[in-house]
Amino acid sequence: MSIDVPILKAPPLSVEANVSLTTRTLQLRLAGVINEQAHFRALFDYVFGLASEVRLLVLDVQGVQDINSSGLRSWLLFLKKVQETPLRLKFARVSEPFLERANIYPDMLGPAGTPVEKFEAPYCCPKCDNRSLHLLDTQAFEGGKSAVPPSFRCESCQTDLLFDELEGQYFRFLQRLPKENS
Repeated sequence: MSIDVPILKAPPLSVEANVSLTTRTLQLRLAGVINEQAHFRALFDYVFGLASEVRLLVLDVQGVQDINSSGLRSWLLFLKKVQETPLRLKFARVSEPFLERANIYPDMLGPAGTPVEKFEAPYCCPKCDNRSLHLLDTQAFEGGKSAVPPSFRCESCQTDLLFDELEGQYFRFLQRLPKENS
């Protein structure tokens, strides 16, 4: 059985939940801005209410466009409370803005060893100056040892794209992934 439920639909943040009792998984998709107006109390109450029926909490934060310091504090408190439950934690998809902050504040992605499946990476075209995001799979990075971004071509002019961040800094989070990803 799988149920989609909107938890929060008010700006600046919306949260949708998908509960699968077959796989005992709760997936939360966050979209918008995590700031001082984003309160996670109702979300935690919802998660805690299902903690006896589900075992895995999968977070999809690809829709998160920005997170400020107040939002960061609320997010970290939410994750800390979730870690006090029997739920295992996993990130399905991570947005570029979320990942940029997580490389400064690593606990945004949960404790070390929390799996991350996919993440957005920025590229730009040196010819036409188009900027694009590509969803990368963490398993392609040899458990954090290799921080070489894959190649892509510009959709407009077919020029090879350039990775648009400092590789060593952007891929820092890979070092915290579980060792079985290698």
